[in-house]
Amino acid sequence: MYSPNSRIYGRDAICLQLNERAENGVIRQSWIHGHERIEKVSEAKIVELDHFHTLLFSQIHTQLNKTSLT
Repeated sequence: MYSPNSRIYGRDAICLQLNERAENGVIRQSWIHGHERIEKVSEAKIVELDHFHTLLFSQIHTQLNKTSLT
């Protein structure tokens, strides 16, 4: 069982991040259900996070290319 004081790494860290964006009930359930927490998050929120990461990595890549060319 996880508690709010637990250190969570890897896939669980992503799940926890998604739950923090969801309703309060989902956050409470996430501490109880551990690995099942990803199932408590709507697909729309997962897509939103994936889209954000895609944009972020794209911006970093573009900036690195500009820096290396100058």
